Amino acid sequence: MTHGEMSIRATIVATFINELFIDGADSTAISTLRDGFKNDASASLARNMVNNIIHYFECSDNPIEEFLYFIGIESAKTGVDDQSINTLLYMDEKLTPFLTDIPLSGDGITALNAALALHFLGMKNNGDNLARIGIKLLMEGVFSDEISIREFNEIAQKAISDAQREKAKRPRSPYYSEVIEVIKLTWEKYPCGAKTALLDALAAHYHGKVSRNALDNWISLSGLRPPKPEKYTRLELVFPQ
Repeated sequence: MTHGEMSIRATIVATFINELFIDGADSTAISTLRDGFKNDASASLARNMVNNIIHYFECSDNPIEEFLYFIGIESAKTGVDDQSINTLLYMDEKLTPFLTDIPLSGDGITALNAALALHFLGMKNNGDNLARIGIKLLMEGVFSDEISIREFNEIAQKAISDAQREKAKRPRSPYYSEVIEVIKLTWEKYPCGAKTALLDALAAHYHGKVSRNALDNWISLSGLRPPKPEKYTRLELVFPQ
């Protein structure tokens, strides 16, 4: 593969992979993508980009060869001979990774190193399958904080929405309509009455039927409170006739 043969999608993926393996998780492209998660307007685009990079390698017929090309390494001759086996065994004994001097670590890099060992032994299918897993682990590891926070926020938002829907299904207090009407009539007659006085009167009248907290919320959410007067006056509850 040459640069001229690369599709636009491959070029985009190559840019992110190349920067990631050269400059690490703080590279310009990766930092820009990470910042995308912090903005509600671009978070879904950022998550899609991570998914698209993973998906690109999952759908590739030659993920290891493309991966090596993207990070600037010529794909070496593969196959089993005495020299290659001895080299690989020596690397294994000395715990020498294929991917050296890179600013990355973790399960994804471990899997990619193992995939490269299989690749250079000529085990293309096993190597490619493990490479796809390695890329997925790598990308999800690099963006683990952003993905976790985003998914947590989505779960929390869903929980709040579900709770609100469930609350909306519950029947309102049988006294709700009556109390709202009393609030309306009382403040119409006593526009200079204080909210605290109205709440005290309602709490006394509906004691054992409606909690004080509920009455306070109903008053606040009713939108019936008159403008603040220069001086508050006493009031008495006014009931519908």
